[in-house]
Amino acid sequence: LLPVSCLLAIHYIRTGTVISGGVLREMTGKSELNTLPDSAIASLLDQGVNLGFFHTSPSSIDRKAQRDDLEKYRKVQKDGPLRHSLDINCQLIDCCRGNYYNQEGMINVIIDELSRVGGRTSKSHLCQTLHIKPVFLEAGSPILNMLPLSVQVLGTDFISDIFWMKLREEVSREVEENGVLDVVKLANQNAIKMDILLEKIISNIEGVTWIEGSQELVSNDYVQKVRSSIIQHFQSLEEPVVVAKVCSEHSWDVRLALDWLVKQTKNEEVKGEVHMDTESMNLSTATFTPSSYTKIQHDAVTKFLEANGYISKARALRHGLSLFKIDQLVKEYHEDVIILDDVLIIEHIVLQKVQASIDLCSETGISDLQEDIPVELIRRDIIFELLKRAKLSSNQCIPVISQGKAVLVAKHFRNEVRNTVLLPLVQSYAKTRAEEIIDEKRKQETNDDDDEIRNHGGKKTKPRSRKTKDKYSNKHVEGAGVVPLHHVAQRMIDRYTALSIVDADEDDIASSGEGFTWEDEDDSGFLLIEFCKCVLYTDTFQSQCQSAVLAELKRLESAKVSKARLSRKEAATKIRNVDSAFEDCFMDLCYLIQASSKFQLFVSGCKDVFEEAVANELQNELLLGYCADLTSRITQYCLYKHEEEPLFTFNSKIEENMAEDNTLNSSLPSFCTEMDFTATQPIRSYLSCPPPREPLPVLRECLDSNKGVALARQWVLCGGESYRGGVRISEEDGASYVREGSIDGFLSHVQENCLTLCGLPFKKLDKKAEKQLLFRRKMALMTMLQATTDPAKALDLTIMLLFQQVKHLVVYGKHLRGAILNALVEEKKISESVTGVLQGLNDRIENGLSISEGYLNAAKGCGLCKDIGKHEIDFSIE
Repeated sequence: LLPVSCLLAIHYIRTGTVISGGVLREMTGKSELNTLPDSAIASLLDQGVNLGFFHTSPSSIDRKAQRDDLEKYRKVQKDGPLRHSLDINCQLIDCCRGNYYNQEGMINVIIDELSRVGGRTSKSHLCQTLHIKPVFLEAGSPILNMLPLSVQVLGTDFISDIFWMKLREEVSREVEENGVLDVVKLANQNAIKMDILLEKIISNIEGVTWIEGSQELVSNDYVQKVRSSIIQHFQSLEEPVVVAKVCSEHSWDVRLALDWLVKQTKNEEVKGEVHMDTESMNLSTATFTPSSYTKIQHDAVTKFLEANGYISKARALRHGLSLFKIDQLVKEYHEDVIILDDVLIIEHIVLQKVQASIDLCSETGISDLQEDIPVELIRRDIIFELLKRAKLSSNQCIPVISQGKAVLVAKHFRNEVRNTVLLPLVQSYAKTRAEEIIDEKRKQETNDDDDEIRNHGGKKTKPRSRKTKDKYSNKHVEGAGVVPLHHVAQRMIDRYTALSIVDADEDDIASSGEGFTWEDEDDSGFLLIEFCKCVLYTDTFQSQCQSAVLAELKRLESAKVSKARLSRKEAATKIRNVDSAFEDCFMDLCYLIQASSKFQLFVSGCKDVFEEAVANELQNELLLGYCADLTSRITQYCLYKHEEEPLFTFNSKIEENMAEDNTLNSSLPSFCTEMDFTATQPIRSYLSCPPPREPLPVLRECLDSNKGVALARQWVLCGGESYRGGVRISEEDGASYVREGSIDGFLSHVQENCLTLCGLPFKKLDKKAEKQLLFRRKMALMTMLQATTDPAKALDLTIMLLFQQVKHLVVYGKHLRGAILNALVEEKKISESVTGVLQGLNDRIENGLSISEGYLNAAKGCGLCKDIGKHEIDFSIE
């Protein structure tokens, strides 16, 4: 057994008994301490235990610890501790009142103090209560590491489990009473971080739910109430909504709402679908689509597909459906569903429209795909795939596509453009380019001569050989090039303004100019430019340019040597084959005559509108116009073939000068010039010859094999006013007698004799040819109407266009604004407003009244409209 003094010293060191150094020395120095009974010692130990200074079981101290503590105690007895030591590792902690704690005793005091104050106190409060320096409770102090798990240090506060237990009870009580608790507010009130609060409080409370999105703690009853509200609200919806927006309006947690919605839509308690990006899990973009709305959208999509045969991804998304889902939906009804790029297509419906465009192209020469195919399908990859599925061959039509615009071009229209646009341009280009090459060649030869003189001491050697000259010529021909693209585009604008393919104007071409090149593979943005590159820029075209330049070079070289001029026949056939040119105009006239004769049948059936005198004048206009024109051309062609001297004239005195000018400006004979479909008054042909003889007898004599007789008969059938000698003056009363013509007789005659006369059979007007003729005539009339500012001419062209649109008949002549207009306005498709504009404009013209630009444009708009039955007039012009 140890003496009492040793026992007290051991407990002082081990338990931090608060006894001043002087009292301790005094106690240990008294001998009576050694004689204290065991009961006194036990009482002293109990008191120390109660005060938290002693261990309850001193016997638990091992003997080595006793020996170490005795040595420390003797040292303390001898030297005493440093009263103001700030060593945080010091075993004795000065309480600033002459007393000391050891580390374990201080921890016990801290625990007792926390129990006394409710489980939470500040560091400053503990320092003040224990009378110790703050350094012993700051970071790094071993006291903090020795604290039990039931005590935590949060910032400057010491918190025990007692505090957390009380806080949990308060939180549980408030959630039960109010149903919801704002955890952020709770954290701020208690100055505790959210993660610690969640760990210590919320995770240990039963019967509550933590809503992360709204940072709230709610009771299970409250959760059920909110869940019921959310379910009821979404069950009542009829249109798609953004879930996050709805939750924000009702202060609902998005995550909980989506979780419930997904579950309830699966078991069909809520009828609808939740759409959410599962990859990014972005809750703000999640949407809910009610089943009722989906059905409406399904019906709308199905209806749109049945009507149009396609639906794009963008349109599908506007209906809240994906292409994949629509594909599954439509395949229940249609098996030929395909997806091209981002467009779903019902093949047979769209291909019907594609085929309609192909058929129209074959008939008229060109068709605008946008009239049959929606713009969403006008994309290069889609169009080519559709045309491939429609089994379109390159011999039928050629597609031209540019930035949402597309047309189909038929082979015969391409040939027409080549003949009417490219060939004249090639010849003019050949002349210009050949002259440039000659100039370049001369400059090169001059430079070579100068170099040669300098190299040979001022003397010129022998002239170049023929082989050397040919070498120069071949070198320049290789660089002959082709007609510039912008020249071709400009000529197309001039000739085909009304066509859908001409989507550029003069300013567009002028602004880009030489920026348009044949070899540029990029999309220019203009259908016209892409048409030229795709359709016109062929090996044949390039070869024609090369050949034309070479031919012009040879002509210039020949002219330079011989100074000889070409014969009349050579000049006429230089640019274009006369036979081919004549055949074109011959065919057009055949068609125009037959189309005009249909109008004569219409006139004969409308005697209430067309009086007999008017009907006769309309018949004479046909005979003296197109019939006499055909006869005139055949006559001139026969004379040209027989190389007869020019004995006849074929124009009336009024048009004679104009015809001569046209002949001078044209590289072809006058009988090969193109037909003018826009003429409101067809030019009359008039056969004459130098007096005193009349032309018909001369014609019979100059052509053999009965050709002269057949031609004379044909002139007679045109009527006496078409040739000199056809009108006789009576010697008795001076009256004029005109030999009458016959449309039926003329048609019968040309059908029998054209093949014999000119080697070409009279061309019958079938349905296909009629459609092509009417289309070309419409385009020409519309181009002329757009350009004119003359009210009278604008009204004539409008009447011609409308009559062709409504009745599919060719009309012209001096009665356009008379009987023909009266017949037009009686048609059902002509509304009262259109009638008012046309007749009002006619009255103003006849009475010489002023005509406003608005009134003129209103009349022109009638002629330019696609469907006069649906055309509306802006009455503000009145």
